[in-house]
Amino acid sequence: MAMSTTFSRSFSRLRHLRLHSTAATDSSIATVVNDLCRVLSDFRSPQHDLECALRPFTFSVSPAAAEQVLKRCCHLPSAAHRFFVWSSSLPRFLHTPTAHLVLLDILASSRLFPLAWALLSDFRSHFVHPQSFRLLFRAYSAASLPADAIRAFRRMADFGLQPSIEDFQHLIFLSAIIA
Repeated sequence: MAMSTTFSRSFSRLRHLRLHSTAATDSSIATVVNDLCRVLSDFRSPQHDLECALRPFTFSVSPAAAEQVLKRCCHLPSAAHRFFVWSSSLPRFLHTPTAHLVLLDILASSRLFPLAWALLSDFRSHFVHPQSFRLLFRAYSAASLPADAIRAFRRMADFGLQPSIEDFQHLIFLSAIIA
């Protein structure tokens, strides 16, 4: 019961990330998503050879399927990150903008801030969006780290984003909740 409540909360938190999301309605995509989630769950430990377990899916994973896998594996931050990196290395594969935001939310809400910043830095040319920094503001505020939330706000310009009044209001609102 507690696990389903946590699972529901995680999905409700990700609802606002539906920028260009595609639903996994096709039964073949749903099958691939289910199989990939099972593999990520079974090979979640860092010492497991996840890449070897994912090899059979090299030609069947699509950007839409990858996005759905990330949404369903929000409770497995390390495995989700490893899956994202693996799928990014596939030839001619490009994640959806929503997939980037979902992974960033997973990493930041799991307090894996160095990985979240690495994601932003590594995919800076493909993915820079104000929503990504708002996710960081929220995660830092939830972790009672308002100084880091302010640092994230100041770093927006380093990523080619001009901080807006809305970004500042979002930061202030989240910081006020903590205080």
